Amino acid sequence: MVKDDAQLLELMLVDQQRAAPIFQPTNYWKNYVDVVLSELRRDGLRGFRAREGSYMASFGATDAGVHWRVLLDNRRLNNLRMRRLPGFVPLVTWLDRVVTETIGQRLLHGAMVYGLSATQVERELEQRAAERAAALGREAGARPLAQLSISLEGEPKHVFHLDGKPMTMSLLNYYIRYAYVHRFFDFANASLVVELGSGSGKQVEVVSKLHPNICYFLFDIPPQLYVCEQFLKAVLGERVVSYGECRSMSDLPSPVAGKVFLFGNWQFPKLEKARVDLFWNAASLQEMEPDVVEMYLTTVDKSAQAVYLNETMSGMAKASRAGRPGVLNQTMLAHYERFLPSFRRVDMRPAEAPLWVHEGFSDTYWIRRDSERRTRVVQ
Repeated sequence: MVKDDAQLLELMLVDQQRAAPIFQPTNYWKNYVDVVLSELRRDGLRGFRAREGSYMASFGATDAGVHWRVLLDNRRLNNLRMRRLPGFVPLVTWLDRVVTETIGQRLLHGAMVYGLSATQVERELEQRAAERAAALGREAGARPLAQLSISLEGEPKHVFHLDGKPMTMSLLNYYIRYAYVHRFFDFANASLVVELGSGSGKQVEVVSKLHPNICYFLFDIPPQLYVCEQFLKAVLGERVVSYGECRSMSDLPSPVAGKVFLFGNWQFPKLEKARVDLFWNAASLQEMEPDVVEMYLTTVDKSAQAVYLNETMSGMAKASRAGRPGVLNQTMLAHYERFLPSFRRVDMRPAEAPLWVHEGFSDTYWIRRDSERRTRVVQ
């Protein structure tokens, strides 16, 4: 069970408020922080992965199943200005449920796969998604998807079974990211992996269960950091070293096999003295302005041996003005190249997803210019 710890959440928030301005939530995340905090304080973490209309979906905390809106590529409503109006979010959530249970299911049944029920279609698509993920893993020489047994902590709503083991569409996506990195990175001999923007911790669940000897340093802002810690405590138990212990460390610890340490993003500069086998960032740096990204990657450039980035390389949508949804200034491929002068990019390709290519996102892998260590380039 994922437990609530209100004191830990408030401690993280107080510590962040005391940090320098550059470590505060960027314009993109300022549009989510208050509503996510309100939800956590009101509803806690019980069943958070099953919530519909939750803004915790903004950092991958909820588990969506195969949904008719996804199949029709309908855009989510998170970035609409109207969402600030009182009652707008509950109204949209209710309308969404009505449409899903009536018009959407009938459309899926009648127009797309005549003769099959919506449930049958969902099961078929889940099976195809699992087969695609497993194939990508085999192609990359990664640990097989069949070896992965995921946790049901947080009570995900949309669960199916693969070889008798529970699985979600969300976790397939994290496995596919792992498979991509495995094309180039030797997880079996790695000691320390650092993830900035660890979200709800699902990526760490996948990799740590397939490679339990790796040590992880996770950095994020609250409330994401809080959700991540509480989820991973439920999944990995004593392997997790709480932010409550890590916050007062004057220096980052030496890697400890199998352990997961949690840090606030304001502690990231301490990483400069560490020796990082792999730095990992997925769909997070793109949500920051270039000066913030430069601050983080300057540290990465000095400490990491390899870098994985999953980003919108053409830049996120710009906000109409400060305080509105979007970024104030776009971070693009040229910025990553400039901020990682000690690295060269050895691969860049459209990011794969369980049922299709993730439109607009690219997977990229980078190595130090003076080293080919722990890298195997697979075209």
